[in-house]
Amino acid sequence: SSPIFTSEITTIKFKGMPLEKARRKAVARDSFFKGVNAPGESPMGVEAERTSQLIDMLNLKRIDLVIADSLVATDILIRGRPHMLSELEFGKPPLERRAIHLAFSRKWKPAKALLQKFDQTLNQLKASRDYDAMLARYGFEEPKAQRPSELHIGIPDNRDMRILESLRSEFEKNNLGTKLIFHRMPETFLRRRNLISFVLDDRHFDVVSLGPPELSKYAKSGWIQAVRPMGSEYDVADILPRVKESLTFQDQLFAMPFYSETLMTYYRKDLFKKHSLWMPTSPTYAQILSYAKKLHDPKNGVYGICLRGKSSSKMVLIATFISTFGARFFDQKWEPQFTDPEFKEALSLYIELTKNYGPPDVGAKTYSDNLKLFAQGHCAMWIDATAAASSVFDPVMSTVHDKIGFAEAPIKDKWEGSRWTNTWAFAVVSSSSKKALALKFLQWSTSKEYINLVAQKKGWLSVPPGTRRSTYNQAYIKDAPFGLFVLERIQSFKPSRPTIPTIPYRTAKPANIPEWSAIISNLDSRISDVILGKDTLDNALGTAQRETWQVLYQAGYYREVPRG
Repeated sequence: SSPIFTSEITTIKFKGMPLEKARRKAVARDSFFKGVNAPGESPMGVEAERTSQLIDMLNLKRIDLVIADSLVATDILIRGRPHMLSELEFGKPPLERRAIHLAFSRKWKPAKALLQKFDQTLNQLKASRDYDAMLARYGFEEPKAQRPSELHIGIPDNRDMRILESLRSEFEKNNLGTKLIFHRMPETFLRRRNLISFVLDDRHFDVVSLGPPELSKYAKSGWIQAVRPMGSEYDVADILPRVKESLTFQDQLFAMPFYSETLMTYYRKDLFKKHSLWMPTSPTYAQILSYAKKLHDPKNGVYGICLRGKSSSKMVLIATFISTFGARFFDQKWEPQFTDPEFKEALSLYIELTKNYGPPDVGAKTYSDNLKLFAQGHCAMWIDATAAASSVFDPVMSTVHDKIGFAEAPIKDKWEGSRWTNTWAFAVVSSSSKKALALKFLQWSTSKEYINLVAQKKGWLSVPPGTRRSTYNQAYIKDAPFGLFVLERIQSFKPSRPTIPTIPYRTAKPANIPEWSAIISNLDSRISDVILGKDTLDNALGTAQRETWQVLYQAGYYREVPRG
């Protein structure tokens, strides 16, 4: 086909290893690198079919340097060897840039017609803005020269961030010559793009959006820098203590909070009344299952419950299922416990709720999909982030805004297990050449001034919630009936208190270990296979447990040979 986008072939070695001393070199055949050795250089000593094999050899110090496709290598590292991410260095400039094409078998009869159709569509996309927007949405936009006046900011695609983007002219007015460039993408792709940018040191962003789980890893790796708000008008003391604590590493603030959220149960008061049901302040999962059975009415377009089901979207919710059921991801020796009865019980209920009492195609449903369904009156119940409340209570966006009740996230045995908080915060990238301007943006976008600006332009219901005491004034509470409920849940959350005494981590999930993203991605994929009917729960959990054991073994958690 015509070129789709470009990739780079580069060198990969451990930091601190001088290039001239990297004598044991290897090239991955799947990189299709055609380069030759420079005069006087030692020849390539090893060839391997797969980049993954060479990365493992590099980790074991059997070779000093790998030549591979940078995107292929970072994908392998993120998925299976995350402990190596902060230890490796990717060479600059790249050895070779190559175009990526789509290939068809010559023996396949429809190939010629499909190739022609593909190229035609691709060229049409490239001629419009759709192509660049599509690449940008998944973090694969072509690199462009950045101007000194531009501040590049990576943000998740949600309502609060879109409002921020719409108000950027207010910042630009007060910082003449500055242009804010927002790179908006789904949160999973954003987190992945952040990692790729840090590992490749491509300086894609000056400011990154992140949450507490990533913050300690990024700070420890030196990828983001500590921030110190300037001026008394910023009022650091106004930030909620729990929120500030979650963004602190080694007694230093590394990010400034844009909004915070926790988990809660949304439900339709009118449907509960119609069926003579009552929602307690703190429902149990047994009650939620009972309600879902009674309220599920797909013939009339109403589903008993809407839960996230798409890969990379659902695990934040599933982690609270696991915790409140008294299950654990690991024991005190970091042995995975995915096949324990409590773990299976939690997943069984999640799958029963989603498959039997949820909307069709539940395996593709994200937070945004369910928000739309609930706001249009198609969900009797919805368990998700409190940040959605500003949308579902908004009469412009929701047809059921006056029919909504809310309660705690459901529990089973462990009350604390259903608790979860998240903060989207902004941090300054250590490699940015515009750190002073980046700090100005952080202070403006997370300030009381910005919150009041949103209230003035969009209404109090639209202000970013959960970060400052001053937000919860009479005007906000009047427009946001859920406000004090959410505030109390955020303030009372104790992230340092373990839900189960025999675990080596302190919250619902051990997100602070470097390997967590790879582990949770593998488990997520296996659960998706069950939802889609491709696998049984027993088999999926067994496979995920073996994969987790392998990841942690490679990271040095165990001395024994991996099982299974």
